[in-house]
Amino acid sequence: KAFSSVALIQNLDVLLGTVACIQIYRASINIFAGLVFIFGVGTRLIALILILVQIFRIRHSPQLSKSDIENSTLNAAQRAMLSEYKMDNLPAALRMSQIIPKFQPPKKFNLTQIAKDLHDFGIHSLKDDKHIEGLPLERDGMIDPDFHKEIFLGNHELFETDIQNDEKKRNKKLEEIFNEADVDHDQHVSKDELLNYVLRNVNKHIQEAKDRNSQLFLLIDSNQDEK
Repeated sequence: KAFSSVALIQNLDVLLGTVACIQIYRASINIFAGLVFIFGVGTRLIALILILVQIFRIRHSPQLSKSDIENSTLNAAQRAMLSEYKMDNLPAALRMSQIIPKFQPPKKFNLTQIAKDLHDFGIHSLKDDKHIEGLPLERDGMIDPDFHKEIFLGNHELFETDIQNDEKKRNKKLEEIFNEADVDHDQHVSKDELLNYVLRNVNKHIQEAKDRNSQLFLLIDSNQDEK
């Protein structure tokens, strides 16, 4: 505001100079000099108009109420800063950028119950990165071994620990997988049979993920508004 007032005072002489400019232009022998003077006065008039527009916008910008500050996620230091520098006088863009409304959970949104349901469902945190295991590539771009196990062995989590230190069980499991892939039972696994077996496991893996996500959504959507 102080800057705007000074600039306004500095440009007030334009109003007085305009009349003199016209007279100088009429009496000037050098037309070019008169045009240059008029151009200078015109630019100052434009500056004056822009300043008046800015002052009008500041005065009519939305004011930040005390309740907006209290009902926000600002910490004590930020609130003290806004109070010290008179928050009502701050530009609207700066005031709004400093205020983030608090999250208001919808009615019937029981966070404790949701956390319990998720834990019972086998999910201990929504921030868990276990979903990465279901992707062909890991974050570093390397092949994900768990995904390959899934498409070649199926639900390997169910038997992997059991066969890890038992060669007989491993061989038996490989025979089961071989027989499942050998659709025509000719004791040979062709390229097409292997491709079809892998494709079935991929589709099954995707469907299991869809079903799990659907169940997870129902657990989180405690108010049953389907959102």
